[in-house]
Amino acid sequence: RDFDTPEHRALAREAAEQAVVLLKNDGVLPSAPDARVAVVGLLADECKLDWYSGTLIHRSTPLEGLYERFGADRVSFAEGVDRVRL
Repeated sequence: RDFDTPEHRALAREAAEQAVVLLKNDGVLPSAPDARVAVVGLLADECKLDWYSGTLIHRSTPLEGLYERFGADRVSFAEGVDRVRL
């Protein structure tokens, strides 16, 4: 059986969109089309998996998703910590 179909992808995307919870929106969302985004944190460019993740056909990190949405020229990324000092 083929699980990587356009229908399955659409359903997975819809489920993910409905699962997101925004605790408070002070006018930040939706983002303006020309918005600039700052991303800070070591895990922004990591795709974390656990025992229940299964085998992912397509993987992306939060940072990759923001690059895709806003364009790499409008996304600034910083690790936010000195790894050597850790």
